[in-house]
Amino acid sequence: MSERKDFDRLFAEVDGYTGELRRAVANAASSTVDGILEDALQSLGDYGPRAKGASSGLRPLADGARHLHCMARALAAGETAAETPEALAYWRLVGMFAGGADADENAGWWCRMLEHWLRGASPLTTGSSVSTRVVYVSRDRLSSGVATLSLARLTNGPPGLFADPAMALFFADTRFSGSLANAWVATDLDPGTPRLPVLWSLHTDGHRLDHLLGDSAGAAFAAGLRHLAL
Repeated sequence: MSERKDFDRLFAEVDGYTGELRRAVANAASSTVDGILEDALQSLGDYGPRAKGASSGLRPLADGARHLHCMARALAAGETAAETPEALAYWRLVGMFAGGADADENAGWWCRMLEHWLRGASPLTTGSSVSTRVVYVSRDRLSSGVATLSLARLTNGPPGLFADPAMALFFADTRFSGSLANAWVATDLDPGTPRLPVLWSLHTDGHRLDHLLGDSAGAAFAAGLRHLAL
């Protein structure tokens, strides 16, 4: 199988896994969630190399699937809150949110947004959005591709850049997270005015991107944020 087809299959599997979890939560089928995770780890686990800049034991897709599974199982069982300190720490590590003044507040708010998404709700946006193109490099750095970056301003929440909950299995390194934080600061044209949070997503060929390494995307984020501010 060629690398391009390999990545296409992976993107489809990631979307399929998250879709199955949402259906299980909607049907309050907590026992079904365990089978979904077992199937996912058999395929997603093959794509779990360590991410540069992250802890040495991190296996991004498999670890992300386990945290998402724990949240989905709790919600399907009727619990009102499903976030754990481990999940908060994991999603902070892999770059789900950046910018803003309070990292703990941003982590908690993103997880609550993820819970709503697992229940079938979509984040509320103001209707102001922008899309641009981003070049990404494969994990082995032997090939590259072009993805679409979409940014949308949300109606409420703490200021910062937040990944679309549908990107829950995405991972990045510390350079990516740093570039997002820099883009957020660089586009604060009026420091005295409160800023609304911005939702971002990366997708290619109809599927969400599962990873992006390095800081090259920072310029695209900054350009998109600048456009939203106009």
